Amino acid sequence: MIVVRLKPLPEIREMVACHQRVLVVGCNTCAAVSLAGGEKEVDTLVQSLALAASMDAGDTTFTGDVITRQCEPEFLDAISMAAGAISHSRTTDSARASCCRPS
Repeated sequence: MIVVRLKPLPEIREMVACHQRVLVVGCNTCAAVSLAGGEKEVDTLVQSLALAASMDAGDTTFTGDVITRQCEPEFLDAISMAAGAISHSRTTDSARASCCRPS
C-alpha cells in the first residue's frame, strides 16, 4: 500500500533552506488522488515556499512540475533532464543536512 501525506511546511523549509534552486515534483497518480502531491498541491507548495522565502529575504527559486508516475523509472527521465540531474540516486538525510552546515 502506498501512503502519501504532506510534510509540515516548516519541515520542508528547513530541508531546502541551503539551496538556491528547488524543484518540487509531484505525481499525477497516487499522490494526486490522495490530495497530497498532485498538480494543485505542487502549485500551492511552490507558492507557499516562495512566499516564505521572500519574507525571509531569501533568494531561492522554486519551480514545480508533475510527472505521470514517480514510482516508474521511465517517467523520471524527463524530470531528471529538466532538473539537470545526472542520475536518479537519492540524497541521504545526512548528506542533505550537511549542505547547510558551515564549513
